[in-house]
Amino acid sequence: AIGTNALDAGTTITDSVAIGRDSLTATTVNRNTAVGYAAMRGTTTGTGTALGYAALLSNTTGTANVAIGGGTSTQDSALRDNTTGSNNTAVGVASLANNTTASFNNAVGYQALYSNTTGSDLVGIGSSALYNNTTGTRNVALGNNALNAVTTGTNNTGLGDRALRDNTGSNNTAVGSDALLVNTTGTLNTAVGSFVLDANVTGIENTAVGYASLSANTG
Repeated sequence: AIGTNALDAGTTITDSVAIGRDSLTATTVNRNTAVGYAAMRGTTTGTGTALGYAALLSNTTGTANVAIGGGTSTQDSALRDNTTGSNNTAVGVASLANNTTASFNNAVGYQALYSNTTGSDLVGIGSSALYNNTTGTRNVALGNNALNAVTTGTNNTGLGDRALRDNTGSNNTAVGSDALLVNTTGTLNTAVGSFVLDANVTGIENTAVGYASLSANTG
């Protein structure tokens, strides 16, 4: 332990590393690695890794979490609000910052999955990917601002910068930059290629393949 109050309350400690003021200050700490101010401060269980200012700050019994990223305040900390969620990976400033009890999420990039609270089985890779997702499940976003607006929608896949950016519905697939860009409540749409169905708003059950195909369709 290195740093003021690091591991200072530990009574049962096994295979743990704490570097930084107020890191890993709980009484029972096993097999955790915390580097940074207040990293994993309240954790009482094991097998977690936190690297960055206040990363995994609120974690209590969540296990097998990895949080890498921190800024100048706790608002920027990866997995900051996680308490009991397990098997989450957050890499990037403010990634999965609001996650509380959700598990099996992967966020890579600045503010990826930032707003998620209880949604599980999510993948957000890219700056602000799945930024507004709160309780939606089984969504996959790969690309900057991909699936940025979805909150409670499920089973969406957006691959490409801004793919399904404005989407709030479910069961849509977009592959390509700006594919299904402004889709909001439309469902069961498939768009493959850049700018495909990029003007679709509420249309349902559309399938378009090829650069800019059905670009003028609004639904």
